[in-house]
Amino acid sequence: MSSLLNIGNTALKYCNYWALLSNFIIVILCVFFIFYFRYEVRTHTTINAQVLSVKPCTHKYKRTGRHSTIEKYYHCEMVVTYIVNNKKYKNKLITEDINKYYVNQQISIDYLNTDPNIIRHNRGYKYIYYIALFVLLLIIIGSYIRIVHYDNSMVKWWIGFTCMRNIFSSNN
Repeated sequence: MSSLLNIGNTALKYCNYWALLSNFIIVILCVFFIFYFRYEVRTHTTINAQVLSVKPCTHKYKRTGRHSTIEKYYHCEMVVTYIVNNKKYKNKLITEDINKYYVNQQISIDYLNTDPNIIRHNRGYKYIYYIALFVLLLIIIGSYIRIVHYDNSMVKWWIGFTCMRNIFSSNN
């Protein structure tokens, strides 16, 4: 009986090590995303703009990949107007989304804080930034519990459950 208990404890220990290693990798990725998107959030501001005109989309071709495959894409151009610091701006915005925009439509754009004439579509970097922060917080809490409270029986049950879930959840 004690040999089965030793095997179980050893398996639980190695499963915990594997989970901590994967948590470490996820922490590194989250920190990278947080720093990258923090820069994007700080250098750009999101505002609403009004579409003034939409040119018909044209087909363009570009070479992609290592094998120089030719890919067809749409090149759509629209003119938008927006207000920054009580000053009205009017600029072109290029998109590949065909038939998505129409005149007088309100859209979200990002402008560069140092030059409001440089605009782009709102890419939702702020949301990715907050999601990465939330995931980082959960991973840190889970790792803390796995390391500091490893001897607690409830934590051992949790570690065992997550390990068994990973073993039996294969898509075979």
